[in-house]
Amino acid sequence: MCAMPCPTGITQSDWESLVDACGRLLDRWGGRLSELGWTTADLFGMDARAPMARLDHAGLVRFLIGRDVVEVSADAVKLRTRNGGKQRLRRGRAGAPGQVPLWQLDGAL
Repeated sequence: MCAMPCPTGITQSDWESLVDACGRLLDRWGGRLSELGWTTADLFGMDARAPMARLDHAGLVRFLIGRDVVEVSADAVKLRTRNGGKQRLRRGRAGAPGQVPLWQLDGAL
């Protein structure tokens, strides 16, 4: 993903944040999320036509701009915001129509 151009529908700043978030997520939580059954779509899914707007088609990484994962379970993650606030994000709808992995955005249109 680091070598990919910024996909259509995502600002350069958000793209850089998403690439960074993917690395942080995999480094810290990848093994545990896999053990708990989280799928590629659960983690990296994005809507092919409106990747930043369609939150109902978004995987976890979309919500990591400005947030860090602090705890994971089979059905949710706990996030910490930059200002120290905490949020709980439930596992989404994997495989929604029009959803593709983040790295296939431009090829999916």
